[in-house]
Amino acid sequence: MTNKKRLLFPFAIITIILLGGAIIYFGSNSQYKDYRVEIKPAKKVLDLNKKFAFPINDDKGKEITQMKMYFDKVELRDEIIVKGQRALPIKGKTFLVLDIRIRNDYDQALELKARDFVRLSVNKKDDDKLSANIHNDPVTVEPISTKPTRLGFFISEKDENIILYIGELKGDKTKIAVNF
Repeated sequence: MTNKKRLLFPFAIITIILLGGAIIYFGSNSQYKDYRVEIKPAKKVLDLNKKFAFPINDDKGKEITQMKMYFDKVELRDEIIVKGQRALPIKGKTFLVLDIRIRNDYDQALELKARDFVRLSVNKKDDDKLSANIHNDPVTVEPISTKPTRLGFFISEKDENIILYIGELKGDKTKIAVNF
């Protein structure tokens, strides 16, 4: 080898090693990759801002505390996330999603089924109430805390006169018209 080639060879090797290291470092650095699932924004949103309180009784039927449920908003969506995966409705259907916060001021955890407090009717069929198809039940609300949760319903894109019924299963219900 000539002197020029001897000097060029180590320089080329060092350059290849540095470039390869940079590619490996920057290409595999996972802190810069965002693996979160994205969904389309809601088609329609209606702020509800409704608050309800429900008694929590002990095994003897005596009220020990009240659980508060805040119904923040209702949305119409073409996509939702279920167990970390994107879910789509079938053609002609959409998701009606209800955002709820459940507050526990008691010194013990509460476990409940949020879907037991909400029913839905569409198209003036008040005697045909729907329960939530999509839920996180049972919801555990730790002591002195608030837990956000969501309830989802499959409805037709053509459904009208949407009414939410909120209340205990065997108690009176409050009707809330959902007029987007």
